[in-house]
Amino acid sequence: MNILDDMGNVINTFTQTAQHERCSFNGNVNVGKDVTIEELRQAYHAVVLSYGAEGNRSMEIPGENFPGVFSAKDFVGWYNGLPTNKELCPDLSSETAVILGQGNVALDVARILLSPLDLLKETDITQNSLAALAGSNVKRVLIVGRRGPLQIACTIKVRLLLFYTLRVTESHLTMIGVNVEDKADEPVVQF
Repeated sequence: MNILDDMGNVINTFTQTAQHERCSFNGNVNVGKDVTIEELRQAYHAVVLSYGAEGNRSMEIPGENFPGVFSAKDFVGWYNGLPTNKELCPDLSSETAVILGQGNVALDVARILLSPLDLLKETDITQNSLAALAGSNVKRVLIVGRRGPLQIACTIKVRLLLFYTLRVTESHLTMIGVNVEDKADEPVVQF
């Protein structure tokens, strides 16, 4: 769950959709066990399978299963209080955390790690997570993406809410053909 996006609009849209006379919600249905796809196809004109990722994708890199390495799904589940993640115990004793990924979820995790406790207390973050974050030593978060800084998959609003500066190194500029000497006195990219 990404709590940085425009939640008011999202909540209003969901509420309007849920209250529409032609909309109904049936939760806790295990497709394949409680009902088959064929039964759904016979009952409805269209069947759309729209579900969130249940598992974590392996990055297939050395060390991804080491202690202290978590998927964003598990970490977000931890601070949102999902029962399957309540036992997660992230080590927040280091001053630097590294996040692999450069989308809204990555930035949301960074925001949680860097936000003042007083601000987090105003959210629906779990007490267990608040207690852990109260003892956090994390002061810096490195966000590592496989694409360039201009391809970060998030909105400008999310960037502004995070209050971070995106730093582009000289090697990034050289790769895209920018003459570094011509731009020496100019800020490259700043959000």
